[in-house]
Amino acid sequence: MQSGEPIPLTDTPNGDLPAFLKSANQPAYRVGQVRRWLYRDLATGFHEMSNLPAALRKKLAERYTPHGLLPGPIQQSEDGTHKFLFSTPDGAPVEAVLLPRRRGYALCISTQSGCAMGCPFCATGTLGLIRNLTGGEIVDQFLRGRRHARALGSELESVIFMGMGEPLANMDSLEQAMGRLVADDYAGFGAR
Repeated sequence: MQSGEPIPLTDTPNGDLPAFLKSANQPAYRVGQVRRWLYRDLATGFHEMSNLPAALRKKLAERYTPHGLLPGPIQQSEDGTHKFLFSTPDGAPVEAVLLPRRRGYALCISTQSGCAMGCPFCATGTLGLIRNLTGGEIVDQFLRGRRHARALGSELESVIFMGMGEPLANMDSLEQAMGRLVADDYAGFGAR
């Protein structure tokens, strides 16, 4: 990312948003409001954060972007599976898949673009490893998948880290993402 470009909010360290809001002379409760809009209400832009002052939304947009992944097309198959195609700001492809279940959906999330393992049964391995995803890019897949499931009138019931890449080969980003998925002040998704 070049300097001066907005920072993906899903990729910021935990203390960054509180420090920014404090420097903007905002009350401490604004941190919770912004996180709720992003992680629970699934806002895709600051314009959707209607209980924040317009001037604050403008300041947030100057420094941050809500998500780092760029959405692409969504392919739907006859069995109700939805395949999301994303790209990173540097052009690396990323895939996530929403799978229908009895009571909702499971979301299969990628932790890498491509894969270095070279398993003979997996098409992703033919790409080779393009790069590890950041924690925020992993979280972005969850937020977009959850939003899509809700638009379909349902919910996510589980998350599977078996998309592109080998999750344990990107452990730091995986741990960061899982922390935000299950923390009550972030996405609040059941750890079980």
